[in-house]
Amino acid sequence: MTGNLFLSMDFGLNTPEQPGTDDGTNRPWLGDRPIWYSNNSIRLDPGVDIATIGQPTHIEVRVSNKGEQVMKYVTVEAWFFIPGIGAMKPPGAFHTFVSGLSDVPAGGSTVFTCDTDPVWVPSDTDLAKTNGGHACIIANCFQSDEFVADPEGTPVDVDQPVAPNGDQHQGQRNIQLIKVKKAAASAPQWVDYTTYPPTDSGHHEYLVNATHVNPRMERFDPTTESVLASQEGVETGVNGGSGLNLITSGGPVEIRPATDPPTFELRTEGLPRELGTRFRFEEDRADQIDSEMMVQLPPDAEVGSLHSFDLGMWAEDDELVGSGMHVLVLVTE
Repeated sequence: MTGNLFLSMDFGLNTPEQPGTDDGTNRPWLGDRPIWYSNNSIRLDPGVDIATIGQPTHIEVRVSNKGEQVMKYVTVEAWFFIPGIGAMKPPGAFHTFVSGLSDVPAGGSTVFTCDTDPVWVPSDTDLAKTNGGHACIIANCFQSDEFVADPEGTPVDVDQPVAPNGDQHQGQRNIQLIKVKKAAASAPQWVDYTTYPPTDSGHHEYLVNATHVNPRMERFDPTTESVLASQEGVETGVNGGSGLNLITSGGPVEIRPATDPPTFELRTEGLPRELGTRFRFEEDRADQIDSEMMVQLPPDAEVGSLHSFDLGMWAEDDELVGSGMHVLVLVTE
């Protein structure tokens, strides 16, 4: 899809408040870090990736304009989904957020604040299935056809899955950070999520798989750094260093990427336990399936180690179905 408006995958990641390498022309996005479902133009306010009980919560979406003319009367629609994988449609969202109209300057960007009416104040019931409030947010930007004769972009068709990796006007942020105490790191850890089956899925085979992210360098990718840096108990630049440190009772401990992969096992009704095993959905399956995945960290997982993996569902043609999820497991004191 062509046009000037887009949600930049890596805005501000390499240089704060400055555009990144994504100019909106490459869709699907083929970069592996940031992976496309960790779009840095989308965030919760407050919390970035985590909603907090009792806090009035908005979604902020930065819309960029690669054109030479101001894009007028732009609006954004966004959805808060229970974190998961698969084919997500707007009616399956937990909440829908909408912004007001605003302009996006030529060659620049505008941050839109999206709200529910009334403003959403999360309750413990709201966040019961979100692994401590972790968000899966999908956003879509477009010009209003009420004020623009030939508008760019359109509202998402409620009968179709969103396409955040195929449409430059859409984006997704689906990152879960799970903290595990060292004393419990040898026990199985559980990641709760939701599986969103595709339409007509009973006629095709799928598989669910988790891919361990083994960093090619000692530093984390900018997305991971930004997520970690927003956490309480994590500081940067301790003792003159440039890395991230976990503050413990014995002093700062450098957070470092784990190189040994965890092992995984599924706990989802109707799906095989072993990852990478092909299956068919039942014809009468629900539109949203409560799912769990067991994660067993390596036996020598130390305080400050970060274990990262991507979770997704693949079709027979080895294409990722809908949305994926990026998971970070941090071992704490």
